[in-house]
Amino acid sequence: MKIKLGLFVLGIISYSLTANSAQELSTQETIYSEYFFCNYNDGMGYTDVRKQAQEYGAFAKSNGSKYFQLLLTPMHAGNINGSDYVLNGGWPNATEMNREWKSFSNDYSGPSGEVAAGNCDRSYLFKETKIAHRRIPMDQRDEKSPSEYLNCTYADGADRDDLLELYRTIEASSMEFGLDGWGTHLLEPVSGFDETYTSDFTLMLHWYSFEKRAEMMEKWPDWIAYLSKSDLPKKFSTTLSCKNSKTWVSEMVIFTL
Repeated sequence: MKIKLGLFVLGIISYSLTANSAQELSTQETIYSEYFFCNYNDGMGYTDVRKQAQEYGAFAKSNGSKYFQLLLTPMHAGNINGSDYVLNGGWPNATEMNREWKSFSNDYSGPSGEVAAGNCDRSYLFKETKIAHRRIPMDQRDEKSPSEYLNCTYADGADRDDLLELYRTIEASSMEFGLDGWGTHLLEPVSGFDETYTSDFTLMLHWYSFEKRAEMMEKWPDWIAYLSKSDLPKKFSTTLSCKNSKTWVSEMVIFTL
């Protein structure tokens, strides 16, 4: 039971409504997102990647693209096949995804007068559903914040609908208990994958600040005690299992939505 509770709590820890609507359950909207695994080119670093990303953001905005991009750097990510950083971009729907791809492919000539800051050798496309959120006001969020990724599989007999319903209940319980400042996204593979990806899906868990991550950890024992009064831990273990936790620091570098 301790292991199951641990996985359950990890699952709820881990983008956007106003503070006035924070007590409403998430609508669980679906977007599309891409992940590029990259390395710095010689003489380049984090600030160079961020600068060039922001330059592309200005181009994307001028072309009417609805797009966001996060710059991820490893915190406790283990073996990431030698990559220095990850670019995580996204769109509100498939139409906007293809519009931005078209603009990038046909109209963007690259960073003006500069060598590319990095080289990306792997890329993946996901269907991404924002399955639960406890948002906090913008002025309480960190510019760089923690996020965590878990490889997950469905338990026998469980499916996507079960997962969505589980997280509706988790979110409601967290409101009653008083845990906020976190969110969880369901990432379902679309393209770019091979036989090395053996999971049914990936869960992305994020906090809006390091303080909220610390608060969750401090309240962990009381949260477990609260959960023990319900059947949520059992529902979690009969819906999914997760492994290979990887933690990153993320910063929003483009936002034109």
